[in-house]
Amino acid sequence: MQSYINKGYAFFAEGKYAAAADCAQKILASSPTDPSGLLLAARSARMLGEPNLANQILDPLVSRFPNLKSLRTDLALALRDLAQPQAALEALNSLDGAQENLLRGEIYLSINDLEAAAKSFEMVLEKDQTAADAYRGLALCGNIALGDNHHKALVAATTDGVFTAADQYKALYTLSHVARQYGDSQGFIRYLNQANLSQRTLLKGSQIDYQKIFDASIVAAKYRRSEVHDDTNESGKIKPIFILGMPRSGTSLVESVIASSPVVFAGGEINFFNRSLAASISGLFRDGFPLGFAHTTLEYRQDWSKRFQDLIEAMAGKGRFVTDKTPGNFHIIGVIKTLFPNSKIIHVRRDPIDTCFSILQYPFAGNVPHTCDMVLLGYYYSRYLELMEAWRHAYRDEILEVNYEEMVRNPKQLSQAIFNYCGLEWDDTLLESRSRGGAVRTFSSQQVRKGVYTTSIGASAEFEDFLSPLRQSLEDHGVALGQSS
Repeated sequence: MQSYINKGYAFFAEGKYAAAADCAQKILASSPTDPSGLLLAARSARMLGEPNLANQILDPLVSRFPNLKSLRTDLALALRDLAQPQAALEALNSLDGAQENLLRGEIYLSINDLEAAAKSFEMVLEKDQTAADAYRGLALCGNIALGDNHHKALVAATTDGVFTAADQYKALYTLSHVARQYGDSQGFIRYLNQANLSQRTLLKGSQIDYQKIFDASIVAAKYRRSEVHDDTNESGKIKPIFILGMPRSGTSLVESVIASSPVVFAGGEINFFNRSLAASISGLFRDGFPLGFAHTTLEYRQDWSKRFQDLIEAMAGKGRFVTDKTPGNFHIIGVIKTLFPNSKIIHVRRDPIDTCFSILQYPFAGNVPHTCDMVLLGYYYSRYLELMEAWRHAYRDEILEVNYEEMVRNPKQLSQAIFNYCGLEWDDTLLESRSRGGAVRTFSSQQVRKGVYTTSIGASAEFEDFLSPLRQSLEDHGVALGQSS
């Protein structure tokens, strides 16, 4: 059993979460109460997009070992991913390490408690002056200004090579954010360019790699199955609403509008299908995910439908609907419609240049080189449009198309249309309501709190020269500019 424990935690450290979960199952098969096996199972489940399973394991484990602080941190992470920020903060109570304060700050930031968030990030920096994520948190709180002590320290650290390579580009993105916030356009572009270049050197991937991904998704769009018994319309069942599109296209805004309804819980980016289901499919079929999904049995699909249903029911609280605004779900609309034929899918689209420009400004996690490479981003965007056209052909009026620019110019009209599509009751007072759902854990956390505003339309125009490689790439790949495609 010890060999499985060693292998499992080694797999986890390498990011091979499905393999780690498999080791955990083998450990628990012979010793169901083994704490090492339970913890490995919980951590793997969370990283694979099933924080409800992690929570079910960790809650009794924390009771068994109340003095083991790391377990409470793991529990807080699972509760955060379940969009239960207050419960996550309670789990962190009295924990005062840098990791815990960073997590605490991120949670406070997500629920718009900027004062508490800033205090937590400051405590991180007291212990570690090279904590790039803490600097970024402070900047998002509005607590770093041009020329103040934090700003000077950050500039010096990026210049002197104090940060690791991974933290260097995060620090540069923060400096670009602060520069733009305070009207330093030249500094904004200088740091943004450095951040993109710094991040790109660490990421593997080319147009050929993305071509394979999109080609597989296009092929998958040809398959349509409806053998799964979709019970999401049955009384008492939580109904999913999927909001998807390119990152930074307005999915957070649309989610906040929908979640103004008292019967909707904002689930945020749930990341279930592209993690847990994808890992399972890839382990079973040579053609991987999503193509391998076409080979699955009815029993298999019903099982995964239930697993997602269990997840959103754990999140929903008193709500009857849960939103999932994972943008990359646009790759797998066919999978979603097979598992949940009656589910609502909202595709949000925005001006191509504005969308891509916004993507370039943020340090996305994972191996996503298109987010910091203008030429590759132009190609990615063109294939996204092609894929969405394939889904429109397959599902026609089952997908609601929402134009971001129209949304911010005519919020009432578009909001009513969205509510009508989702089967929700409209009330004019909802336009002034804040989300009743979970915390906003994406880069949009502060923007979405402002409500509907028009200043983001045409935000890229001022930086036309800097964005010329992006514009050229989009045009080369057939993207019509000057409109939301």
